[in-house]
Amino acid sequence: MRRFEFKFQRLEEVRKAGVVELRARVLGVRMQIAEVEARLERLRAGLEETRDQLLQARTTPGDYSLHMPFELYIDLLKQRRARSAEELAKRRKELTELRALLVEANRELKVVEKVHERKVREYLLESLSEEQKELDEQGILYN
Repeated sequence: MRRFEFKFQRLEEVRKAGVVELRARVLGVRMQIAEVEARLERLRAGLEETRDQLLQARTTPGDYSLHMPFELYIDLLKQRRARSAEELAKRRKELTELRALLVEANRELKVVEKVHERKVREYLLESLSEEQKELDEQGILYN
């Protein structure tokens, strides 16, 4: 009796490795998105705090030149927030593309796995029929 050998075993292993790699990349991008969202939240909180301080400084009598650093800092925070929002949009787009690649890789892996299952069934049926033939020849099996 011959031994079972799946000719596409290497292809199946490569596809599985590809799926695992894509899952890791998706997880990495998700973590980056979470970091950017946290940064945006911190910027929003800092912006609100600085605006409150500016309003408080405007209501107290004194030199108006003290207001300028607050306004410059608010502008800086707005620029950082805009850059972070752009980065977040870029990461989300990258995540969408990676998910599409992951879906395609899973489909390809599923095809190879189905072929593997079919080949195993064929091998089992073939080996069973060979065994039955041997038993028939020996006269052990009575039909």
